Amino acid sequence: DFCKQFLEAAAVRYNQIHGHEDFIFDVGQTIILHGLTNSKYNGQRGKIVCPGDKEGRWGVQLINQTKALQLEDSENIWVHAENMQLVVGAENATDLNKNFPRHRLASIESADTMAQLDINLKHNYVRQNPQYTLAALREGVYVIGMKDQFNIHDLKFNPLSEHIQYVADEMGFVLFDKTGSKNVDILGPYFIEQYILMEVISKLEVAQNVLKYYVNHKDKLQRSVDAYDETQGKGFICWRFLFQNRKA
Repeated sequence: DFCKQFLEAAAVRYNQIHGHEDFIFDVGQTIILHGLTNSKYNGQRGKIVCPGDKEGRWGVQLINQTKALQLEDSENIWVHAENMQLVVGAENATDLNKNFPRHRLASIESADTMAQLDINLKHNYVRQNPQYTLAALREGVYVIGMKDQFNIHDLKFNPLSEHIQYVADEMGFVLFDKTGSKNVDILGPYFIEQYILMEVISKLEVAQNVLKYYVNHKDKLQRSVDAYDETQGKGFICWRFLFQNRKA
């Protein structure tokens, strides 16, 4: 039995060292769960207590467990690496490097903001560092396409053209807009839903800034948008100009 366990552990470590993505995780790291079928665990923070096994599952002890989870304090759950994001914090700082996959990172601040907005990610099939255009049809309904799929020149020939209200790319640049809206709670280039999608798909700093301000300083965020004349463009990609105008 000892030899069998030793060989299994050695095989797992070999795969990790030779480029298997699970190598980014290690015992003692703090992670956030997402994309699990049992949605009550999604968004929960935990600590890795058992290394990945040959099936790619890691032992995770949930942090700040509640009675709602119906778990004992000492009970662990087994989770695949694809359902974990590493929390960027002091205890994990030494584990980071320039090759660390962005889609496996989650800042504590960003995670807390997403939790306050009650966002529950069911599935995410978009690969890391995507290039795309996002067409907004109505609140809660968006179509994601390839980088140039919803470009302004071909938009009139698109079968969805009558329904498309605005188009933005993965960086947040607004390529088309017929809403004329400058409200963070109404469909348009400043609507909070777009930046939730950007945070989930692209993990961009501008999206994290918008979500943080929306949760903590919503009135200030809206006043900045109201005062912005859109000379430099639309959307929060112009974040610096928005707040420069506000200060002025």
